[in-house]
Amino acid sequence: MSDDGPVLDCPEKLYRLRVLDGLGQQELKLKDEILDDYVFCQSLREPDGFRIALDQKLTDGWLRYRMKRAGLITGFAEVARPYCLRYGAAKAFNDSPDVSNELQNVMLQHASIDTFVRHYSVGIHVDAQAIVRGMPAQKELMRFACSMSRSIDPRRPWRLDDSTCINDIPSVRSLENKKQSSKRIRDDKKLTYEQAQDVLERRFSDGSPLNSPRFRAARKQWKTLEKTVKKLQKKYEYTEEQYNRSVKQLRNEKNRQRHCLIRENLERYKNEQPVIDSERQLSGKMVDEEVKVALESTGYMTPQHITLIDTVLTMPGATTGKEYERRIAAINAVIAVCDAEEGAPSRPYTTKKRSADPIDTSPADPMAKRQRPAASGAEGDVFSQAIASVCVKSSEQRPTICFICLGNPMLPERERLWNFKNSGSLSRHFVNKHIKPYSNDMQHECTVCGEQLESKSALLNHAQGAHGIVSRLPLPVLGLPLP
Repeated sequence: MSDDGPVLDCPEKLYRLRVLDGLGQQELKLKDEILDDYVFCQSLREPDGFRIALDQKLTDGWLRYRMKRAGLITGFAEVARPYCLRYGAAKAFNDSPDVSNELQNVMLQHASIDTFVRHYSVGIHVDAQAIVRGMPAQKELMRFACSMSRSIDPRRPWRLDDSTCINDIPSVRSLENKKQSSKRIRDDKKLTYEQAQDVLERRFSDGSPLNSPRFRAARKQWKTLEKTVKKLQKKYEYTEEQYNRSVKQLRNEKNRQRHCLIRENLERYKNEQPVIDSERQLSGKMVDEEVKVALESTGYMTPQHITLIDTVLTMPGATTGKEYERRIAAINAVIAVCDAEEGAPSRPYTTKKRSADPIDTSPADPMAKRQRPAASGAEGDVFSQAIASVCVKSSEQRPTICFICLGNPMLPERERLWNFKNSGSLSRHFVNKHIKPYSNDMQHECTVCGEQLESKSALLNHAQGAHGIVSRLPLPVLGLPLP
């Protein structure tokens, strides 16, 4: 076990290995440091992007959701779930002449073959007509006709192209009005409570008056004001609870209406689209080109994902060498897609019009993408100046560049060097993007300072002390527990 010898670190080397003459096997040993790593692991969201956590295994819920989502995007008519893989394997075992009923029961962990017959919707997937007529059976055609792949249609609507129509539904409008009314009442109660609390603090800035005859009148007035403030606080908390309940009801109603519209679109597509396709073919128009455009018009897909689809969805090679080349290309495509950040498919973001006041500005000449902060020449000077500006030397300094975005090499340089309008805009960006979406036990390494931060509180303290980003929001708003 040498440290400087060749190692098996790519699929090309894997397929170069052979069993030595005179031996029946060639064992492949893993390094000790990766023995406890999970092959199917989780990806964790962090302030500077996503990280593949090899020490945390993939959960069943995550896999089910992703398979269902992938099935919708692919265009399956049925719901894709892990059971489909087991069903397909069981069906292949049952069709194979090399697998007996007893061996199939062992492989599927069934008590008897009756379990397969009773609980797996096998169906008739043989060419019964050809068998009766004494003709050669079209096995491949019947196998495809009985598979989920036959229903793939990339044009199948799986989401709403324009979800703003949900806001015009009467039930949604009613709940929206209820939410706005609850918000106004909550804001009024909050303002009244804060004003009463300010009055109490101004009149009795030193706290409760002494319990003596000299301060008896003042103490009585303090108790009255304190009782009033507590009543106003309870009223404000009640209205806050009512507002949160109305927001939840509105969100649930929007989701319900969205799912209803999607189901209606699917049902209408199922009934009308086959007729449209048939009419177009009879009139001499081609449908295949439209399907091809639907497959290629995936603007939210990265080049790594497109390459993965092209390499995985291919036919087996005609020879052993061609099959090895196909597998190597697929493995390399999977390796490449691991570094590509994934997200929910969405429409391109369009910026809203803003007034002619001074706005957030970016550098006039953005540099080439994906450069490291240690770049040379003019790029290095720009990054050096930016790094120096985010490292404050006094508590009064307030930079206008986000130190987390600056130290993230996966972002375009335009976003890394973005210059905010003022320190308040930077604080809002920092809280909304790097603080609120994460739990309190998040971990982050400051790439500017090299300091390892073990919690959200540590990140907030580091941002204020080392980089001048101050947040005055309450702890519950930041997702932190009260002391």
